[in-house]
Amino acid sequence: TTDGQMVLMSVTKDEVMNPAFSRFHPRKNLLYTCTESVHENGEIVTWKVCPTTGRLHKVASADAGGTSTCYLTLDKQCQNMLVVNYWDATIGVFNVDGKQGHVDK
Repeated sequence: TTDGQMVLMSVTKDEVMNPAFSRFHPRKNLLYTCTESVHENGEIVTWKVCPTTGRLHKVASADAGGTSTCYLTLDKQCQNMLVVNYWDATIGVFNVDGKQGHVDK
């Protein structure tokens, strides 16, 4: 909204385990979400966002390489994604597909 409030646009029917953090791609209509669990590796999920309805369509997912994935960010060129796995105390760097924008496994 114009006053900065968040508004729920839609709810996806795609299953996603405990989404912890999300980040938009600055040049593509994509949303990245990391999932968080101490029992299994997190995932990096790529969503396409419908600009008129806000509906999310799951494009791809990739293993985050560790548990309790809690943060992700893109480099300035949007060629790599930095992923933090809190429980394992690891940081991973993943390639971002230049055309589609999803994280390569």
